[in-house]
Amino acid sequence: SSGINAEYGEGILVEGSSSAVHNYKNLSIQLKLDNEFELVFAVVVQKMLQLSYLDKLLDSIHLEFRDRYKNELRDGSLWINGCDFNTEFTSILSNIENEHRVAKKAPRVMKQFTESKKFEKTAVANKTLI
Repeated sequence: SSGINAEYGEGILVEGSSSAVHNYKNLSIQLKLDNEFELVFAVVVQKMLQLSYLDKLLDSIHLEFRDRYKNELRDGSLWINGCDFNTEFTSILSNIENEHRVAKKAPRVMKQFTESKKFEKTAVANKTLI
């Protein structure tokens, strides 16, 4: 879309970063950059969907794609011959969604106070007062 192109025409990632999250209208766009092969991986979802596993999905897709096509990326044949990554993508997405469902059903174990951020802040504050 021309709106997205205008939004990201100059640069899509903050310098020094390999990933970024942007919002455009009702979409959340999460990007991951592969510097070695100059690839950009993107996950685009509606903002109203709060999917906690998007980082893992993006990382998994990135690593699988690189591993599977690294030779073709190096010799440039990927851009000539193309690739079919649909099966791998669907499998990775399904596995991550299943892991997420199982994790959500698992009973949550309460943290001890000493493992909490509040304790950390209190401990840091107490050290500075002494």
